[in-house]
Amino acid sequence: MMSDVLVIKSRHAVRPERLRELRRDILTQKETGVIVLPSCVDAVIVPDDIKIVIDDEEREER
Repeated sequence: MMSDVLVIKSRHAVRPERLRELRRDILTQKETGVIVLPSCVDAVIVPDDIKIVIDDEEREER
């Protein structure tokens, strides 16, 4: 397995603009070693040196 590849899977259709924004966010956050993903995606493959945090906005709004 490639240790420097992050694979995510969306649970629903995502607009191209949002995908570009998500990609930019991931690339920026990668430098810190922690990547915050929206709750609408699942991390399928995660590099060993990266920690994934899921931002559950729906839960916070309740």
